[in-house]
Amino acid sequence: HYEKAIADFDKAMTLQGAWFHHARAVAFYFANRREKALVEVNKSIQINPNYLKAYITRGVLLRKKGEYENAISNYAKAIELDPKFKEAHNACGYCYRKLGEYEKAIDEDTKAIQIDPSYKSEYRMRGRSYRLLYRYEDALADYNKGIELDPNCINTYTDRGDCYRWMVKYQNALDDYSKSIQIDSSYKSAYIRRGICYCLLGN
Repeated sequence: HYEKAIADFDKAMTLQGAWFHHARAVAFYFANRREKALVEVNKSIQINPNYLKAYITRGVLLRKKGEYENAISNYAKAIELDPKFKEAHNACGYCYRKLGEYEKAIDEDTKAIQIDPSYKSEYRMRGRSYRLLYRYEDALADYNKGIELDPNCINTYTDRGDCYRWMVKYQNALDDYSKSIQIDSSYKSAYIRRGICYCLLGN
């Protein structure tokens, strides 16, 4: 059985090589050397075509370059390897939103929520896509659910405020922006949005 043992050790060494290149890719990414990171993660996948984390890392690198379609392909491969990987669906949704494909973004966000109904940030992301499609009631339902799951998320209040502002419900928008400021008095974006609302109300 020694030959089989040697074969297994060889395989382990190969897989370890994939891990090593992926670790280097992550280090290069955080060192802001993204082209080097991409080279390393490509080597990792070449060694082990089923290395899920490497596809996610490559997806992130491509997304940072604005190559959203290529990023989606990598996230899709990660989902193929692990259909319950909610973060990959989240990442696909983000890229589809950047491409203006809001229905596809909603589909991905919905899949993430089906995997984990308590995935609080995903309701805000899906709500954003609904808002961009002018489906305001659907957006509000998601924002409300997000706030129910995380009552201190300033981004969800701000997003819901934006939705109310688009609906010309300025007082509701003001209330949400003010809530964001109450939670975090240094949240600059909420002050800007609240100022816009005051102007729209003639204040």
